[in-house]
Amino acid sequence: VSRRGLWRHFHVNLLGLFQITNAVTALAAIDALAEKGLKITDKQVAEGLAAARWPGRLEVVGREPLVVLDGAHNLDGCRQLAAALPVYFSWRRLHLIMAITGEKPVKAMLQVLLPEADTAVFTVPHSSRSAPVDPSYLLQQAQGLVEKAGTADSFAAAFEQVKSCAHPEDLICICGSLYLVGEARKLLVPQADSAGIVDLGAEISKAK
Repeated sequence: VSRRGLWRHFHVNLLGLFQITNAVTALAAIDALAEKGLKITDKQVAEGLAAARWPGRLEVVGREPLVVLDGAHNLDGCRQLAAALPVYFSWRRLHLIMAITGEKPVKAMLQVLLPEADTAVFTVPHSSRSAPVDPSYLLQQAQGLVEKAGTADSFAAAFEQVKSCAHPEDLICICGSLYLVGEARKLLVPQADSAGIVDLGAEISKAK
């Protein structure tokens, strides 16, 4: 990052190419504040970036198979997710658990994500304030986009369905709705904590 002709190097623990843009924007704001007299050291900036967390954005909450949560709930978010997954992860098979709420471009969202997947299970978040799209409709729209697809009545049922057939080298990605990701976090984050899965995303980001 350049400021007054100087280059500074910082590490961002958050996964996602868009997080680099976010970090640069934050640094530009800090530089502007510094010109107004606010004193923020590079050490403080580095510590702040290292401590930044964004639950539900490329958040890793399981190993063998890898389980990733991402709140991509619109077309742009789906594009960002599709671009980021192969950058940060590798997998034998990719399984998607998806829900979509509200008036969204369903077909376009599925066209972005499903061709990269081997299986997809569509469900509904029960905590949603917006009307969820019927999983049967999502299944219909998914025809020809993914090899194997199905539906489930709840996230817990969808996750059990996917995990029962997943290989340790597979990747399970839960996406499409912030409400779905919220339900998934309630179930999976306590399990991740008890299994000692802490800051795996930071570990992955440092390896890239």
